[in-house]
Parts: sequence; C-alpha cells; structure tokens
Amino acid sequence: MSARVAAAMLVLGLSAGSWKILEYILNSFKAFDAVVLAANGPVYRVSDKQNQPLQAGEKINRGERLRTAKGSNAVVKLADGTQIELAERSEFSLSDSPTGTTINLNQGNVIVEAAKQKKNKHLYVKTDDALVSVVGTIFSVNNGTKGSRVSVVEGEVHVEHDSKDTKLLPGDQVTTN
Repeated sequence: MSARVAAAMLVLGLSAGSWKILEYILNSFKAFDAVVLAANGPVYRVSDKQNQPLQAGEKINRGERLRTAKGSNAVVKLADGTQIELAERSEFSLSDSPTGTTINLNQGNVIVEAAKQKKNKHLYVKTDDALVSVVGTIFSVNNGTKGSRVSVVEGEVHVEHDSKDTKLLPGDQVTTN
C-alpha cells in the first residue's frame, strides 16, 4: 500500500469519527425543545434568583427547572414526542447526552409516556437514589423524602438503585429507601 493511499484512509477515518464528535458538540449548544402543553394552576420556571410563571405553549430549555405549585399540575411534551405529566409540587429539569435524554426529577411525581427512542438512545428519569431507563413505555416515578417509587403501566422499565438493576413489567413496582 502506498503512502498516499494510507494517508487518504487515515484522513477518511479521522473525518468520519470527527463528524460524530462535531455533531455532539453542536447539539450540546442547541436549546433543548420541550413545551408546556397544558397547565392547571400555577407552573413556574425556577432559578436561584426568581420564579417565572409559565403558560401553555411556552418552551423549556435544557437545564431549566420547571415546578408545579400546590394544587397545580402540568403536561410537558419533549421534542421526541415524550409526554410528562407532573403532579402538584413536582420539579424537574432536562438534560441530554449521547445516550439519550434525562428527566432529572428533583421532587414530586411524574407519569411519563415515553416515545419510542432512536437506535442506541434511552429516556432516563433520575431521582436522588434511582435511575430509570426506558425505550418506549408508560410509567410513573415518585421522588419523595423517604425514597423513590417506580410503577409500570405499559412496556418494560429498568431501575438502577442500591447497585442493582431491576427489570419491571406492567403492574410491577419497586421502591427505594
């Protein structure tokens, strides 16, 4: 093999790998689109400085915290079609990575209708003591002061907690301490 052919193969190999890296970097600067579909009562975009009221139709970006007030609930739709129903006094934020999207549930209760995820991607719900992983299903996560509870309505969910992975099917539930 000539030096030119070897150099050309090296350049092609590097550019193919570089494209994936560049794509990830560019996507990390892009705002993560989620939208408040419905709000029943006060819903807020929460920051360290202020709480900004949100209405149906308003967007939520990656890293922003959304909180429902006492007696309120809301439905949020992610860009991939996933719907998140938040109960009263629930708070979450969104993050994404090469492996998928994470709903960081800081407190409260959500019911998630996960859209079918792209190849090698998952939807995660992260609480203080558990990580829930799904591809496409309907499930509930409750994060309280005494731990988390995950319940499955449809599909299959994997819950990592206490250094173990638990597989849940419809009707199954797991709690953490």
